[in-house]
Amino acid sequence: MRIPSLFFALVLIFGTQTFAQERLNLTEALAQKLIEITPRGLGGYQGKCLEIIIKNTSSQIVSLEIPAGQIFASEDSNIQDLVITQGQTLALGPNTQKSKQLYTMCTQAKNAAPSKGEKYNLGEMATPSLFKLVARIDNGNYQNSSAQSAVWAISDREDIRNVYGEDTSMVRNLAE
Repeated sequence: MRIPSLFFALVLIFGTQTFAQERLNLTEALAQKLIEITPRGLGGYQGKCLEIIIKNTSSQIVSLEIPAGQIFASEDSNIQDLVITQGQTLALGPNTQKSKQLYTMCTQAKNAAPSKGEKYNLGEMATPSLFKLVARIDNGNYQNSSAQSAVWAISDREDIRNVYGEDTSMVRNLAE
């Protein structure tokens, strides 16, 4: 009898947000002005090539999703944009800041590779065909050059059969 009474008293005092936090994607959290982000390149074509500093500007806990398929656009049009290839979730306490390195791949083969410190902005979600590929990369944990070649094939509208790699099973999966 005492435990349910205590639970209901805590709910009345603190509200339901203390017990269940809605997860927001980056776009939603930015639109609601709950967070500020600073995305910077770490260099390279694939792997942990993007660091994002996320600052919770609110007085509440913010639970975030950084979805696979989210594009980050380079501020320099000569540098490749990046697509998130492994979704992440994180929670930020009120008025706190976290830094997170994210798995990404480049999306414009003809542009230069990002350098460390390259400035990025939150872009759109991937096109349906790129999103489908990124979901396979995320699910298969294909954070490698074969997956990067598949991303370039889709993003640059090349023949997906140009994907290469020693693991033929993985290459077939990527090229589907």
